[in-house]
Amino acid sequence: GTSVNNKNNNNNVILHAILEAGDTSAGGGSDALPFFDSMLMGRVSSVGIEPIVFPNETTGIVSHDDAIGVSSLIRRVESSLSFASSCETERNTTTTTKKPLIVSPDRPCYDALLSSRGDHSSARRNNASSQTEFAVRDGANGSFVVVVADHSAPDSSSSATTTTAPTTAGLRLPSATLRTPDGAPVNPTGAGNAYAGAYVACRASGSSAEEAATLANAVGAVVCECENLPEWTWGVLERVAEAAREIGGK
Repeated sequence: GTSVNNKNNNNNVILHAILEAGDTSAGGGSDALPFFDSMLMGRVSSVGIEPIVFPNETTGIVSHDDAIGVSSLIRRVESSLSFASSCETERNTTTTTKKPLIVSPDRPCYDALLSSRGDHSSARRNNASSQTEFAVRDGANGSFVVVVADHSAPDSSSSATTTTAPTTAGLRLPSATLRTPDGAPVNPTGAGNAYAGAYVACRASGSSAEEAATLANAVGAVVCECENLPEWTWGVLERVAEAAREIGGK
């Protein structure tokens, strides 16, 4: 968790974590316990989760059971947010509090959510107190973002995404050109984590989805250019800004 400045809230607290989220996740899901602490959830203004599941090494596909595990985790966090929001609304009847949830899966995880949604969508409840925003990491293709009002995973086949759920139009941002000798990643480890953290922090600080995805794509690209996670020197930050300008100009 962290605290960031927001033009509308000078004490804006966000909770973001990388969570093992499959059917048989390591630790039995104990890493997600803070998201179900009602006192803690009542204090945060934004929540981000990066669900981690591992696709089949041969097919590259995430299993159906793991997809159900991720979906279950998302629904539980949504319910926890909704409960916290309703409690705040009861304390302050003049204001309806909506706490956004940002989910940042990689593309295999997201595709598995799409393919499995028909089996469990009936168990989802439409919650007016929360909305879920998917910021999907798509490797060399960049990323795409869709906001889902009733928690059903949307179709990402085109920039104008369609789904049975009410959504905003899909937003796709390209990747930045890597400044490496062959244009390939030096070490992509941690790039997806950096993208997710940057995206959630930007959204919580008041950036639009497009602004957040642009900067997050740039951060992920710069991480890919380094052998190890870079130190956030002024030089590295300038490189992030340059990559963001490139993405914005595409």
